[in-house]
Amino acid sequence: MSYEPQLPPTTIDPNIAQYIYDELRRIADAYNSGQFDMIQLSVLGQEVPKPREGNIVHYAAGVVNPQEGLYNFEGGQWKKL
Repeated sequence: MSYEPQLPPTTIDPNIAQYIYDELRRIADAYNSGQFDMIQLSVLGQEVPKPREGNIVHYAAGVVNPQEGLYNFEGGQWKKL
């Protein structure tokens, strides 16, 4: 997945348009680099309705297993990492 910013509307002040575009370009560069210092997952209290192969989630205790933690959806089931 990648992100490419669109040009801002030409109906706004050119300085503001350039600022917006520059900021979106910086965000895109960081996102597209694929390098992140960390990710933060919300703790889910209910199972994902339509999990897909390779999903990784942080489940609360008792949702798919007695233990809270990170789970990977693999082979049609959730596996604790």
